[in-house]
Amino acid sequence: MNWMLCRGKIEMQWLKISTAIALLLLLTLTAVIAHQQLRQSLLIEAQQRLVNVAAQFEVEIDKYKFLTRHLAVHPGILTELQRTTAGASLNVLLEQLNAEAGSDVMFLINTQGDTIGSSNWGQEDSFIGENYSFRPYFSRALAGESFNFFALGTKSGKRGYFFSHAVQSEGRVIAVLVVKVDLFRFEQSISEQLAHFVVTDRHGVVFFSSSPNWNYHSLTTLTPELQTELQRSRQYGTSPLTAVSSVEKMSDLMEGSTIYLPTGDGVDGYYQLNMPMPKAGWLLFILTPVNDVYLSLFWVLLATLALIVTGKQIGRAHV
Repeated sequence: MNWMLCRGKIEMQWLKISTAIALLLLLTLTAVIAHQQLRQSLLIEAQQRLVNVAAQFEVEIDKYKFLTRHLAVHPGILTELQRTTAGASLNVLLEQLNAEAGSDVMFLINTQGDTIGSSNWGQEDSFIGENYSFRPYFSRALAGESFNFFALGTKSGKRGYFFSHAVQSEGRVIAVLVVKVDLFRFEQSISEQLAHFVVTDRHGVVFFSSSPNWNYHSLTTLTPELQTELQRSRQYGTSPLTAVSSVEKMSDLMEGSTIYLPTGDGVDGYYQLNMPMPKAGWLLFILTPVNDVYLSLFWVLLATLALIVTGKQIGRAHV
């Protein structure tokens, strides 16, 4: 009798252990499948938003590139430049054209890099007389290239998007026209559509993101030569740019699926998708916090466990 009772207890213990193992295996399998599905769903949604945002910005780039090329052959500008010296009438014309275009500042640089006319001529931060020969938007336009360039203003310290094009007369470059644009509305639109994102130049330097702490840092370590080049152009000021991730190469970061970036309390992991923006020469990264995926996974497992427990209780009620 005691042997039968002991055997029954052992069988009951094995049943409980087997049930626990089966439950653990079921929850593990559910977790693996749910994690893959949740991540895939988020990535598909992120990919669509990535395409939409990049397309919107490419439209903005095209608009201002066309505007700058169009204004570079404006009869009024050509007439003013053919005068012996640029006068107040050039500034007034640029002021009018800038107001019509809705841009921030419109200015003309001579072939030595000196600003000879500017729409902000009457303001304290006027560009008149400033030399911008160190800026790529000057040298590239002087060489005959239509160019767009993000940089912090050397006088204002505010970021701007610069579009430049050579002004020619009789096949000879006589000046460079530059249109500075504040894309605040577009940046606001990105912030409304993407909760976590990073926009970088081709070197991986962050100039616009969902976290101000990431701005004006690089995603990967920059070479000393590149640091020197960026400081010479003053694109991001004159301070060295430090990396915000531990990834060494930009190619490795772009091909990877996860990136770790600093937050106020430490470092957070993000699933990342990226897309080149060839017209701007930039990269757009959309980020999905890893914690968001695991939080969703927690609720899926909790719901699964609740269904199992409920199923057992119903089964016992019918016994």
